[in-house]
Amino acid sequence: MNFQYHLISLVFLMLLSSSVRSQTTQTDQSGKYDTITLQVPGVCNMCKARIETTTYDVAGVKSAKWDLDSEVLTAVILKKKTSRQKIADALAGAGYRSELAQADPKAYQKLPACCQYDSGIDKHN
Repeated sequence: MNFQYHLISLVFLMLLSSSVRSQTTQTDQSGKYDTITLQVPGVCNMCKARIETTTYDVAGVKSAKWDLDSEVLTAVILKKKTSRQKIADALAGAGYRSELAQADPKAYQKLPACCQYDSGIDKHN
C-alpha cells in the first residue's frame, strides 16, 4: 500500500510538472476562462491558506489551488476580469513573490516567522 501510494504520488507530480513547464495558460472551450499557473514560494499550510485566499480575493478568480511540494499556484480565472499579472500583484502585496512580481518587503516582514520562505526555514505542515 505504501509503495503504491508513493508510486501514484510520483506519477502525479511528474504529470503536474510537465504540464506546468509546457504551458502557463490554457483556455477553456468557451474562451471565457483561463487556467493559469504561477510559481509562488511557501513553506507550510498557513502559506497555502494565505496564497489561496489572496488569489480568491482577486475579482474573476473561480478556483485556486497551491501545492506545497511544487510551489505552484493553479487558478481558473474569468479572462475579462483578471489576469496572471493581477494575481501576481495581489500575492506580492501579501508578501509572496512569483515570476511576475516581487514580494512587497513590508508585507513579507509581516508574514509569521514560519512563513518567511527566504529565511532558510524548511517546509513543514
